[in-house]
Amino acid sequence: QGSGRMYTAALNTSVINFHARSRGKIVGLLVCGFGLCSALFTQIMKGFYPSLDNEGVSDFLLDVGIIIGVVGAVTTTFQAVMPLGEGEQPPTASPTRVKLGYALVVVI
Repeated sequence: QGSGRMYTAALNTSVINFHARSRGKIVGLLVCGFGLCSALFTQIMKGFYPSLDNEGVSDFLLDVGIIIGVVGAVTTTFQAVMPLGEGEQPPTASPTRVKLGYALVVVI
């Protein structure tokens, strides 16, 4: 739950901060990084916890939870929405898109 909140905060801040031409690239990079984290954590788990039994997995998950919580708390203090340039409009979503998004969440 916590890493999902950090992912959403980073995604939302980046979408607001970048120009419309660049938003697709930025979202793609963030989604790619989020997906690659599983490969990274698998290698970390194999390196630091070579003998994984039931207790080893729980220790690893506890350590990952603590590390992600601390890193998330520290890094979110540096996230900020940049001021708009001259003549730029903030991104908006049409009410229809918002309603469709909520409908999709309910269906899933």
